[in-house]
Amino acid sequence: MTITELKRKTKVGDTWTVVAAAFNNIYLNIPRKVGKVQTNSVALFTTKSDGTESLSWLNWPKAKEYEATPEGFKVFEDGVFLLEYKVEMGTASVIVVE
Repeated sequence: MTITELKRKTKVGDTWTVVAAAFNNIYLNIPRKVGKVQTNSVALFTTKSDGTESLSWLNWPKAKEYEATPEGFKVFEDGVFLLEYKVEMGTASVIVVE
């Protein structure tokens, strides 16, 4: 799936999971729901240490910083690997974002 297709198909409530990261591994293999989708970024729900949820933003990568994988995509910066996400489309349910 191209980055354009991913941006168009991503819906609030879809599930994204970080499966590899070049830095801080505390979020590995924790499914996170998409909370907001905008033209320039996507926000994922993150549970804070106190148990409350907040939105964590990821700017959509440029096409040259994006690589599709069989289950999701990888993000690069200046050719260096940053993150790999597993994406589950169609997992949306009703989520209220305040």
